[in-house]
Amino acid sequence: MHSPIRTLLNWYSRISPKKAPNPPHSHVVQLGDPILRQIAKPLPLHDIKSNQTKKLINSLKDVMQSYNSIGISAPQIGISKRIIILEFHLGHKELNTKYFEEKEMSIFPHTVIINPVVRPITHKKVISEESCESFRGFTAKVPRYHEIQLTGYNENANEIKLNLSGWMARVAQHELDHLDAKVFTDIMIKESLYCMCWKEVNEYSGKITLPFRP
Repeated sequence: MHSPIRTLLNWYSRISPKKAPNPPHSHVVQLGDPILRQIAKPLPLHDIKSNQTKKLINSLKDVMQSYNSIGISAPQIGISKRIIILEFHLGHKELNTKYFEEKEMSIFPHTVIINPVVRPITHKKVISEESCESFRGFTAKVPRYHEIQLTGYNENANEIKLNLSGWMARVAQHELDHLDAKVFTDIMIKESLYCMCWKEVNEYSGKITLPFRP
């Protein structure tokens, strides 16, 4: 049996060597990158309004927009800081019309949360499918608290407190997991994991490439 890992390494070795750019990256890093297994560091309050933090937040916003994501965390672009961004706009609603009500989705404004903390309001959990730009192409069922309180600071260093339920509560918990060195595969129902393009793999006899960015 030919090792698929050896095949992949042989393919990778044929790529011209290129020096990796320093983070923050303009792409989302993938599972296996050590940054995703590091507990992110909190920002001192006096650093929130610094130019360095502003640049990091702008980088996060750019990547989030280019991936059309609902949530993103600083570790996903290579920076171990406790910053997340959440947003669910009308474009996201149009893409999820079929599931909008079923999954309790809702419009949510673009919101930066620094040093976020999650507290469950109730201990009711809901199981639903999740995917992640850091494990691109795969999805699984994951239990999450249905209703949470999210606290932290915005980019102007003002305290914020949000009560979230349904899908946005799920997204917030998913992104906070990234800050705590976790990914959804750590808590998924393991037998539910599957590749979202498995039909295409069969249709094209395995000759298909999965891109790691849109």
